[in-house]
Amino acid sequence: KNTESAEKLRSLNVSWYYTWNTKPIDATDLPFVPMVWGKNSGVPKDPQNTILILNEPDRPDQSNVSVDDAVTIWNSVKATRKGSPATAANSLKSAWFTEFMTRVDPDFLCIHWYGPPKPESLLNLVDSLHARYSRPIWITEFAVAQWDTTKPMYTIDQVSKFMQNVIPELKKRPHVERYAWKTRSTTDIVMGTSALFDADGNLTPIGELYSQLLHE
Repeated sequence: KNTESAEKLRSLNVSWYYTWNTKPIDATDLPFVPMVWGKNSGVPKDPQNTILILNEPDRPDQSNVSVDDAVTIWNSVKATRKGSPATAANSLKSAWFTEFMTRVDPDFLCIHWYGPPKPESLLNLVDSLHARYSRPIWITEFAVAQWDTTKPMYTIDQVSKFMQNVIPELKKRPHVERYAWKTRSTTDIVMGTSALFDADGNLTPIGELYSQLLHE
């Protein structure tokens, strides 16, 4: 519900948000960034100052868009600033992303990162992408995740230490413009310990830490 989502945003004290589509949350006046999620998402009729374009186009279960179609969509969107598609695969190694970047010149690069609680893994990706393309970075999804579900999830303590180390480092980097932690249910077997909210919508200890670190 919009009211519940607005309350969650306020509890985190974030400075911006997006909704994976072009519609903002009615009950909040926080800066909103629309997204053209996929091929049939439609393009906002009114020019936007900043817009995100395509969510994980390299995955069949996400927007699933070819580079040719992505370029067509890109050219159809009118905005002051346009962010690159965020691929599911590591952008440095993604054939999809590499080809897209030979044909389009985004104003900033959007990336996703999920992995073990090793700050250097995320920071190296951010710095290497910036060095290669000389563009600002938006980390539109990131969290500690254990994809091998035969193993236990990383602990809340491990997630906490990762967050305490990585967010100050992101703040130090002028080429990192924005970032957004991805949350799931606390019972999620991949990244439940990274959850920002409990089942009642209250901040978890990780959520409280994230809110605190955003404003230090």
